[in-house]
Amino acid sequence: MKIYYFLLIVIVIFSCSENKSDKKELNKGNQVINHEFQSIIDSANVKGSVLIYDFQKNIYYSNNFSWANKGKIPASTFKIPNSIIALESGIVENDSTLFIWDGKKRYLKIWEQDLIFRDAFHFSCVPCYQGIARKIGKKRLKREMKCISLRQM
Repeated sequence: MKIYYFLLIVIVIFSCSENKSDKKELNKGNQVINHEFQSIIDSANVKGSVLIYDFQKNIYYSNNFSWANKGKIPASTFKIPNSIIALESGIVENDSTLFIWDGKKRYLKIWEQDLIFRDAFHFSCVPCYQGIARKIGKKRLKREMKCISLRQM
């Protein structure tokens, strides 16, 4: 499953290259519709959109701007920036940093144990990531997310 996500990310990144394909069309202003993104989503048999922002060119790329503009819960995608911020700030030392289970009943049985960071990521341990977010703090999290946000419309 990890390799699937890795390949999807690689495909998305290379889809945004300078290749002037006829599969891209200007939507309005600084928005470019990229039909290749829809092909990726269709091949994964999921619903959704890809939204990528090029800071240098001030251009947004998406397969479906209507979908991308709808508010959605970030779910597991939030683990990625949260993990990066936690590692860069030293809140999490490395992939073996231990999260001690507080003994409370959790939504998933797999979360009801001590987990190292690598496993917390793998199992999408919401309580672990809530703890990380609290340690990062609202102010810093907001500042860091603004820097790496893909949705600054």
